[in-house]
Amino acid sequence: MTPETASANYRSTELPPIDPLLRPEGSGAPWAPWASSAMALVALCLAPVVVAGLARTPRAEHEMSPEVAVALGGLSLLGVAYWVILAVWRHRAWATLASVCRRAASGRPVTPAQAVGYHFVPLYNIVWGFIEPMALAEAYNAVLVQTGSARRVGKTLPVLMGVTSVFGLYGLLLSVPTQIAWMFVVGQAQREYLARTRDLAAPR
Repeated sequence: MTPETASANYRSTELPPIDPLLRPEGSGAPWAPWASSAMALVALCLAPVVVAGLARTPRAEHEMSPEVAVALGGLSLLGVAYWVILAVWRHRAWATLASVCRRAASGRPVTPAQAVGYHFVPLYNIVWGFIEPMALAEAYNAVLVQTGSARRVGKTLPVLMGVTSVFGLYGLLLSVPTQIAWMFVVGQAQREYLARTRDLAAPR
């Protein structure tokens, strides 16, 4: 095989050039799922203390022991911190995508602010709990296809997150591990997207 033939064969296997419009506009929050996992483990350690302490407290008494109060306060702080981290992660997951890619398969555009804000709108947040993660999966799948990646984001976790959000406290206990798993799954797709568009993202 001549050098010219080898060079032609090599060029024929190269991926087509990636559209510069697919350039990422952020780097996500890769620390978020790890921080959320750590907080969930701490919460699992504190929860038995609270449950056992409340079970020992007579109904006629309204005071709780200091250790139970501290554990309950710790759980409350962890809950607030978790939702803040989830909101930051959600915003950055959408903000990382090129602006032309921030849309669902239906063509509906989604801004990072909408992705976070609609989760705090009463009643509509139940519907948005289904729409937003599904749209995020569709947006990352579309950009992965356009960058020549074989990786895809599954849609099982978005459905589970939407379902668990309907069932109040019991749903909350299931939604936290599901949301953490979702952050890891999207993080893998995000890393693939950033790797394939690294040359586009580099300053020229």
